[in-house]
Amino acid sequence: MLSDALNLERDPFRVPLVLVFATSDTSFRILQKSLGHREDFELRWHSETIEALADIFMQKPDLLIIFQEKNEESLAFLQLVRNRKACRGIPVFVVFPQVQRFALRWGGNRFNILERFVTPIDHQRLIQRTRETIGL
Repeated sequence: MLSDALNLERDPFRVPLVLVFATSDTSFRILQKSLGHREDFELRWHSETIEALADIFMQKPDLLIIFQEKNEESLAFLQLVRNRKACRGIPVFVVFPQVQRFALRWGGNRFNILERFVTPIDHQRLIQRTRETIGL
């Protein structure tokens, strides 16, 4: 019974984790600049699919931000995340470098995308939606 009492759904001392999947460091820097240096959450970046998936499956981030490049890798990545039952509830933001035909494939909400952004990113909106999503 004591183990049930200690099994909290969310650790109150844990710093929220925002994980970014972007295949280029330039894309990550755009998001990093938008979010600024924050002490109220950890911002972590992965450019490799396997490393990002391992981190997601192990850490269960509070928010996943995917920077959609001009390739299909980001869409396939989100499909892999959503295929894992334990990760279906992770909130996802997607950033498109521009309105493009790839955005049509992300249409509807079959991937349960919480928010979509287009570059240039509205910094205030990104910060506000991030804070709302991770509960700050």
